[in-house]
Amino acid sequence: MAGWELLADIGAFRFEAAQGVIDDEIDRAREYLGDLDDDARDEFALTTDLTLLGAAALQAAVSGQQSPSERPVGPVAVLPSLCRLSFLKFACSLTMVHSHRNVEQLTINDIVPLSGDVAKFAAVDAGAVSQLADEFEPYFAKVVDLYLGSPSPLTRAYADNGWLHLEGLVWRVTLQRLSDPADLPRALDRYVAQFGDQFAHLRRLA
Repeated sequence: MAGWELLADIGAFRFEAAQGVIDDEIDRAREYLGDLDDDARDEFALTTDLTLLGAAALQAAVSGQQSPSERPVGPVAVLPSLCRLSFLKFACSLTMVHSHRNVEQLTINDIVPLSGDVAKFAAVDAGAVSQLADEFEPYFAKVVDLYLGSPSPLTRAYADNGWLHLEGLVWRVTLQRLSDPADLPRALDRYVAQFGDQFAHLRRLA
């Protein structure tokens, strides 16, 4: 199961509208490229997954600003416009077709769309994806503390009300999708088990 499908399955996001955007782009690319071998089809599946995951992370950030005093209480609908933004500006770092890379080849920018959060991970000494792959939850908790320690009420509310944790859920899935996709369900359940009190509506995997 793809990462975005797992997020939909546990009730974190709804992707119906956004999915049409990336499906159309993949179809056009297939027409342009002609016949595809199995490797190319796998790479397009990765492109789809990373695009929708990036769009979900962006949607959590946007929705958290629109409802700063409210917690996430149901699946958040991902907008087509944010799917297009993710496709163009985040998930498509290798232009259109994604190839699989080793953890050592990844950077935090492959996991986290917005530079402010990349900087926060660096501030808590998580500068390498290999560190996050082994200990995402402790490092993410330190990032949450940075938000909660801000003098800005808006920043504190974003973490206190669970929107940051919803965004972190997407980062966790994206990280696992790129580093060890076979372990996706277990990694996702570990995250939800630790931070699930921030969004009690999510369905547990275990």
